[in-house]
Amino acid sequence: MTRLLSIVSSIGPKLRELRLQRGMSLQQLAAQSDVSAAAIHKIERGGMVPTTTTPLKIAVAFNRPVSYFVEEQLRLADELTKISFADRLFFCNSGSEANEAALKLARRFSRVVNGELRNVIVSTLDSFHGRSFATVAITGQEKYRQEFGPLLDAGIDIWNYQRSMLHAKVMTVDGCVATVGSGNLDQRSMRLNDECNLLLFDRSLTAELDEHFADDLTVSERLDPDRWEGRGTTQRAKEAATDIFDHKL
Repeated sequence: MTRLLSIVSSIGPKLRELRLQRGMSLQQLAAQSDVSAAAIHKIERGGMVPTTTTPLKIAVAFNRPVSYFVEEQLRLADELTKISFADRLFFCNSGSEANEAALKLARRFSRVVNGELRNVIVSTLDSFHGRSFATVAITGQEKYRQEFGPLLDAGIDIWNYQRSMLHAKVMTVDGCVATVGSGNLDQRSMRLNDECNLLLFDRSLTAELDEHFADDLTVSERLDPDRWEGRGTTQRAKEAATDIFDHKL
């Protein structure tokens, strides 16, 4: 962990020096790099481990080659792999790509280990998992799924929780891995709110979360593909109207 912190702390001064040389404020750099001002500030202070692509976005904003931060990023990736549970890690560009890969790996793993019957992926109402093909299909908001209805017939179940709104972002995988947190994969969570999720490798805790999820399903209603296809004109008009606010949501 000491080596990891050392690598992270080496990125911050390099970033801050370059920003001050250009006479840019945090907000100006955020606008040009598509990285939040809060995230840039934390990286400069050494208080945040940047994602794989964050320094690359910043380098491009400075009109520097993407290799500007590569040495630090390679060292950081190597250290993160060493302290993780796995022999190899997949570093990707966005939360959407991470979720897309997780969905594919989960389906393939379950098919190999458990056979063809365990192939259901469950999503809750108002969830948002990204904008790739698979993640949009599993998103629990009709305005995002309006053009992807056929995928509801491909083993993806969406359940509408009836009692209230479930705000917690929880996922469990194969009884051994869980993630819990507040972050959405949307513009506000990723750029402005600085939310985060905790990744857990604990079978007993994952089992407890699975029990809670099973209880929630007893008071939830499954979204039927035929019912979804038959939604009314008013609902479709609402979906179309909210499209113009996608960049804010």
